Amino acid sequence: MKIGIIGSGNIGTAVGKKVVEAGHELIISNSRGPETLAEKITEIGLKATAGTVLEASKQEVVVLAVPFAKISEAVKGLPNWKNTIVIDATNSPEPDLETLTSSEAVSKALPGARIIKAFSSLYAQYIDGEVNGGKRVLFYAGDDLEAKSIVKGLFEQMGFYPVDLGSLAIGGKMMQYVGGPLSGEHFTQIEE
Repeated sequence: MKIGIIGSGNIGTAVGKKVVEAGHELIISNSRGPETLAEKITEIGLKATAGTVLEASKQEVVVLAVPFAKISEAVKGLPNWKNTIVIDATNSPEPDLETLTSSEAVSKALPGARIIKAFSSLYAQYIDGEVNGGKRVLFYAGDDLEAKSIVKGLFEQMGFYPVDLGSLAIGGKMMQYVGGPLSGEHFTQIEE
């Protein structure tokens, strides 16, 4: 599978490393252009390439890892998101987005995308870090059952123990940066 990442900060880089370690190809992008990503590509690994945001957005699965306030700017001018699985790793600093979770707001910004909330409750060092005696628990939520099944398999290949929290409205709220009970929690599933 070829994965696109929009955003090359700590979260985008950490997720990119796990994607490449799992044997997938990766196109990572940022707002400054592919020529600024040479060090990131070296850090992430051999199956990673730098691309434009447009190139990253055309992959089967796209990880959105930009600051919440920059989502509109990051996706401005991109074509239709119809049927694209977008893993929303963003966090809103707002405690309540007019009763929407941050991922429901992302869904409105990316019409047609199949939004899955994940990675937003983990700090970057825990995405990339090793866990002795078990697997890092990765919470995720979404409204599209097929997309959830696809990303669950991807998360397992990346070495996580994925836990489905349900819909974006319910599970997304549990992972919400402000007020979500799972925000910043880092659990391990102990090997039996």
